[in-house]
Amino acid sequence: MKAMIRLLQGLLALVWIALLAGAVLLHVSEAAGDIPPQISGWACWTAEDSSMAPEIQKGDLAIIRMGAEARPGDPVLCQRVEEGGGLVLCRIIGTSEGQLILKGDGGENSFLAPPSAVAGVCETYLPGFGAPAEFLRSLPGIALIAIGGALLIVLGAAPRSGKNRRGSRRDAQPVEILTHGTRAGRNRYTPRH
Repeated sequence: MKAMIRLLQGLLALVWIALLAGAVLLHVSEAAGDIPPQISGWACWTAEDSSMAPEIQKGDLAIIRMGAEARPGDPVLCQRVEEGGGLVLCRIIGTSEGQLILKGDGGENSFLAPPSAVAGVCETYLPGFGAPAEFLRSLPGIALIAIGGALLIVLGAAPRSGKNRRGSRRDAQPVEILTHGTRAGRNRYTPRH
């Protein structure tokens, strides 16, 4: 049983370290000007609108493989070509004269963009995880992960007080042996509740 508990503690510590490292790397990537922030060619993008509804809703976290080759039918993160256009999630619905025809699943209007406008392919998404992911890669989120994980490790490693190996309390008084149905020294006995 103790081996299983130690194994579980080790796995949780590894998850904590990976979460902390990922949050720090995404924060550094974002601070360096990478939009969206990314680690080893993978990025997370919070859907800013419902252009990909009903599949991807506003606030969902899209996991993007940056620089991946996109094909018709793929959901992609694309740079809008119009003036002041930012990144948007949409789907490639076809091609025309070397241009991609892009349209959001929830929208009615399509637009053309060169293949170079595609930043990456959306591989999957996590419903509702956009805001928590943005918080966790912020400085307060990184601090929360670091402090929370450290507290869990310290509390998990703290010795258990008040119990010995057999599970009885160390400070408990020895029980007097019963003799012929009566407790020896009955007048001195005070129950502890």
